[in-house]
Amino acid sequence: MDVEPLLPVRYAQAGAVLARAFHDDPVWSYLCPDAERRPGQLAWMFERWARVVAPLGAGYITRGGEGVAIWLPPEHGPDVGLCPLVRSGLIWAPFKFGLGWLRRSAAIAVDAARRQRADLVEPHWFLDVLGVDPDSQRCGVGSALLAPVLARADAEALPCYVITHNRANVAYYQRFGFELLHMPDNHPRAISLRRPARARHEASSAFGH
Repeated sequence: MDVEPLLPVRYAQAGAVLARAFHDDPVWSYLCPDAERRPGQLAWMFERWARVVAPLGAGYITRGGEGVAIWLPPEHGPDVGLCPLVRSGLIWAPFKFGLGWLRRSAAIAVDAARRQRADLVEPHWFLDVLGVDPDSQRCGVGSALLAPVLARADAEALPCYVITHNRANVAYYQRFGFELLHMPDNHPRAISLRRPARARHEASSAFGH
């Protein structure tokens, strides 16, 4: 499975595949409760989020467009700043989706940021989103998308961190060495996992290289 950097010419494709991947995800169903409008809403948001994060050198897409991974590198942390949000058009999301969406998304963002501050103090790679087209799941796409940054994090002796709102994802991330830090009792609170920094040969073994 070939993976390559996510370039501007493929941002729309990335938005479309992530919209399909997250259509039934608990947190996105909560944020965008209208199932008929959700595909367009998600594609719009994910395309613009790719515009924000991919220039940081942390966006990846498979050659065939089956899946996308977007990471935030250690020097940026979870806060990308206001200017990229303005340039991408994401700043207009509250006007596009309404006050109800704004309240729900703000509560989730505040909870996730609080969780991250409580869990980690050292620099880390943050897996912001990993999505695979439903028709291509269980075919090694996610593993291929994770591999470049997991290997880089090991080479840099840095941990990796991910927040999810889907309990079904916990076992998946544990396969790659992520350890569960926090499992809330109520939805849509953040579930957090951390992958400790590891030696390069350990990462290679995990991916079967």
